[in-house]
Amino acid sequence: MPSSEQIEEVFHAVLARPAAERNTYLRESCSNDAGLYEEICSLVAAWEGDQDFLNKPALETGLALLTDSPSESLVGKTINNYKINSLLGRGGMGEVYLAYDLRLERKVALKLLSRPLVDGSAKSQIINEARAAARIDHANICQIYGLEDFEDNTFIVMQYVQGITLADLIRKGPVSRKHLFDLIRQIVSAVGQAHSQGIIHRDLKPQNIMVTPNGQVKLLDFGLAMSITTETKDPEKKIKRLSKVRAVPGTIRYMSPEQLRGEDLDSRSDVFSLGTLLYEMVSGANPFARNSDREVASAILSSVPNPFRQGSDRIARFASIVQRCLEKSPKERYDSANEVLLDFDRWLRRTRSHITKSHQCTCFAG
Repeated sequence: MPSSEQIEEVFHAVLARPAAERNTYLRESCSNDAGLYEEICSLVAAWEGDQDFLNKPALETGLALLTDSPSESLVGKTINNYKINSLLGRGGMGEVYLAYDLRLERKVALKLLSRPLVDGSAKSQIINEARAAARIDHANICQIYGLEDFEDNTFIVMQYVQGITLADLIRKGPVSRKHLFDLIRQIVSAVGQAHSQGIIHRDLKPQNIMVTPNGQVKLLDFGLAMSITTETKDPEKKIKRLSKVRAVPGTIRYMSPEQLRGEDLDSRSDVFSLGTLLYEMVSGANPFARNSDREVASAILSSVPNPFRQGSDRIARFASIVQRCLEKSPKERYDSANEVLLDFDRWLRRTRSHITKSHQCTCFAG
């Protein structure tokens, strides 16, 4: 039986090929392994046809399919110094639990790999995720408290963030302009701090952003993070990958054109994803949402999003910031989220007197 690491490698290599070339490449790659061929065929078929996959990273999708049954629940158990209280969520990579730190007497969140993945490259990925997030000190980024081992597993100990995801907040409906623009500023500031530390997130989306009851944003999940180094002018050595993903990592609806094509990335890719996110926050709809991943990809590569309802010249000026983020060519975008923040703050200073809690806007309206 092929290992999960072997399946992962071939799966991503297949996805990196144009659709018309995938079958030929797959047959050649698996010519001596019928089991591997069948596994990859099922993964690719699901990736190309299942609409639920549109909101999941390619790596997570593949690994979820490889995991036929969930790991044994750890609820009620104590691992190291953490009493596990409940399961917060489960994905292709593993589970996130709410736990109680018996030493420091505080709630924490633990992110553990699913049992079938502890011996594969996913273990390296979770270590790199913790290291990437730990490098960034910012009020709007979830804190990493530690990285620990338990039996043959490795898990992240991180800040427990109580609240709802931005995706859920968008679904709930309109908020005031004041609240909307406060959330936007926190998000852009968090991404900008990551860029200042030489890290790009590569999976910015509403599901990876929490909003606490008091309105504080927390950016989560640096599992696909990449470190950009500037120590060399050699383009072949400029990018050092923190994650081991080999092809089209990210979530389709929020990918940049260059990310979708599997090209080398820099902070301008995050800027495009940020533009998609901001567009959705204001309009309530993803600008590239379509009926299939193929149509989504085509829209990202070639379609210009419809202008969202602006309501005033002031909002129109904000729309121009979003539009610049969504330029197809990286050269036409802001260089980093910090530049987005500078323009946003200039606009906000001119607009602040017109933004009140009682002034409802069309954001989250769909």
